[in-house]
Amino acid sequence: MNYLAIFIGGGLGSLLRYGTTVFFKKYSYFNLPLGTLVSNILASFLLGILVSYFASKTYDNKLMMNFLMIGLCGGFSTFSTFSLENFMFINNNQFLSLFAYIVLSVLLSILFIYVGFALSSIVYK
Repeated sequence: MNYLAIFIGGGLGSLLRYGTTVFFKKYSYFNLPLGTLVSNILASFLLGILVSYFASKTYDNKLMMNFLMIGLCGGFSTFSTFSLENFMFINNNQFLSLFAYIVLSVLLSILFIYVGFALSSIVYK
C-alpha cells in the first residue's frame, strides 16, 4: 500500500511541477528556469512543514507520510531537471546564469526548509 501512496503522491507532485513550469514560462530573469526554481523552493517549504508537523505529533500514519513527503514532495522537486538545466548553461557558456541558478536553488531551498519547519513548529505546538 505504501508503494501506491508514493506512486499517487509522485504523480500529483509531478503535475504540480508541470503547472508551475507552465505558469512561470512567461517570466524570465537572467535566463533562469524559474518554474524549476520555484518548484524546488515550494517543495522544500512543504517538506519543512511536513517534517515539523510529523515530528511534533505522535503521528503514526506512515501511509500519509509517504504519500506527502516521498511522493508529493519528491514528485514536485526536480533535481534531475535542475541538473539538466545546469548542463545546458555550461553547454551554452552561460556561466553567470549557471552560478546564479545553483546558488539561488540551493540557498533558497535550504532557507525554505527552515521557514516551513519554523512556521509549522509555531502552528502545530
